[in-house]
Amino acid sequence: NGGELQLNDSEASTAMLSTECHAIDGAEWIFTVRYAFNPSSNNFCDVYIVSDNANPFSCTAGYFVRVCGVSTTDNVCLYRKNASSSNKIIDGRALTLGTNNTFKIKVTRSADGEWKLYTDINDEGTYTLEGETTDLTYSASRYYGLACKYTVSNAAKMWFDDISVSGTYTVDTEPPALVSARFTSENSILLSFDEEIDEESVSATNFSMDNGI
Repeated sequence: NGGELQLNDSEASTAMLSTECHAIDGAEWIFTVRYAFNPSSNNFCDVYIVSDNANPFSCTAGYFVRVCGVSTTDNVCLYRKNASSSNKIIDGRALTLGTNNTFKIKVTRSADGEWKLYTDINDEGTYTLEGETTDLTYSASRYYGLACKYTVSNAAKMWFDDISVSGTYTVDTEPPALVSARFTSENSILLSFDEEIDEESVSATNFSMDNGI
């Protein structure tokens, strides 16, 4: 439809889409979300502008924009994701919405962790500042993703368009640190690290053991 990316399902469910993206310093994220319904707690989208996981539903360290849905004020908010919890860091203004809504959204983050959230509701041509804050909890990103939740009546009524991302990133030069190690069998050891490991780059030659093992 006009070059837009459309959700296309036939039953109540969740859906996601992501791409590798490392922008976070001096970054700007712009995107448009269109709903052909009045968003609710069962019908909305989270846009993960910063994520540590290719599956946004499994993100444990990142930031996302919730495009209405959960709050009774139907506002657009910026959240920080911490493991299994979500913390609202910018609370947007209350909105009056109908059954057809277009959300043009812009988020910026400076290298000093200064965040700003803007919206242009129903494509009026002007961005409004929803709020700003400073948050330096996370300084690296690996993915950008969309995470949708919907009922059967709205399973094909979300559209996405005009997605653009710019910015730089800090190269991670710190190697993963071993947090714990435990035997799972006579011949297997489970290792836990303080960050995600690239499985393709790991081999037995990366590790050594003492005590004659």
